[in-house]
Amino acid sequence: MDVVNALKTIEMKYAFNFKEKQLEAIKYIMEGKDTFVVLPTGYGKSKIYSHLPGIHGLVRDTPGTVLVISPLQSLMKDQVSKLSKMGISATLVGECQSDKNIADMIREGIYQLVFSSPEAALTPGFWRRCFTTGIFHDNLFAVVVDEAHCIIEWGDDFRPEYGNLAHLRSIVPDKTVFIAMTATATKEMRRRIIKHLDMCQSETQTVCMLPERKNLMYVIKKSRKQTDELHWILADLLENKENAKKTIIYCRNIAACANLYEHFYINIDDTLNFDSRLIAMLHNRRK
Repeated sequence: MDVVNALKTIEMKYAFNFKEKQLEAIKYIMEGKDTFVVLPTGYGKSKIYSHLPGIHGLVRDTPGTVLVISPLQSLMKDQVSKLSKMGISATLVGECQSDKNIADMIREGIYQLVFSSPEAALTPGFWRRCFTTGIFHDNLFAVVVDEAHCIIEWGDDFRPEYGNLAHLRSIVPDKTVFIAMTATATKEMRRRIIKHLDMCQSETQTVCMLPERKNLMYVIKKSRKQTDELHWILADLLENKENAKKTIIYCRNIAACANLYEHFYINIDDTLNFDSRLIAMLHNRRK
């Protein structure tokens, strides 16, 4: 079966239609090309890799397995749960995996998708051995690095294994396709991520769509007193309490944040504020 008919079969089976950029990415991947996917949040990047094993099986008439590198255990758990409900076999490896039989099942090729943190995939030991032996290794045809911007943001010091993901090349079959996915990557970030994953700059296919949020707008407004400009938020809180619109206010520095927080705190009933947590102040000190 060719890729076009395989895609139609998947659409009929799961009662949905692939979007244009999803189709474009899948076709590149099925051609064996490393692919960089930059699509807006909510577009459906996960649908691309979720259906790769099924498409692979229809096109090549052999089982196919996909390894997905993801930053957070909670995200992986959610994905595994959703896929299992769809009848797609998936599991995750790492610290939160307590079932020791999972390792044998991975090696035996039971799962179509295996989710892993960079640490579990690269640190020598129990989980890495699962990826280098058995039917899993033989059937592996794609490695997906989800939230690939973490390679740049975390790879130097916070989670150094993110910066070492190119080492996966040495433990997976030679023809394995690498796929980087993110909603956030400038041209320079893409170049660096491609380099970190040992993907060829000239041969890697890029599937990109600029985010267009018609419900959002960017306005610059000069004001003399910020508390006056933001009085509508205070009025909404006083009138609607917990049902007020959720609003995030970004300040230039911690002092400005503290002053604005104090203004809201003073003007809202102390008891009401304590019980319902209508306002909160958060700050992050840059290095």
